[in-house]
Amino acid sequence: MVGFALVGLAVVLGFGYLAWSDWSNDRALRERGAEADARVVAAGKRTTVEFSTADGRRVRALIGQGGSPRDRRPAVGDEIRVVYDPRHPEADVRDTRVTPNHRIAYLMTATALVGAGAVAVAVVAEARRRVS
Repeated sequence: MVGFALVGLAVVLGFGYLAWSDWSNDRALRERGAEADARVVAAGKRTTVEFSTADGRRVRALIGQGGSPRDRRPAVGDEIRVVYDPRHPEADVRDTRVTPNHRIAYLMTATALVGAGAVAVAVVAEARRRVS
């Protein structure tokens, strides 16, 4: 029972951390995001762009936050406008043509909450079974 509780706690904490990280990235882009023109250097399932930050650094990053519009996926060589976090420009970049997508953050949060409840119920049920 202790092993199950520890594994369950680890899984819940993992999903909780991923949810917090996703929400934190969203907040960083919303509060201090800067825009730049970027050139697509790799396209496909994941799009990689290269751009210069306001302070002149050259950065290569994956587009996150929902990717690119399905009907207008960029091709290698295309120029697109991106928003990035000036503190961590390579960490999270969003195509400005896409509205922020919180679906993954909501799913991670829900998974962590449901998992926490399930682990608690299972541990209590097992403890009661052992007492009986």
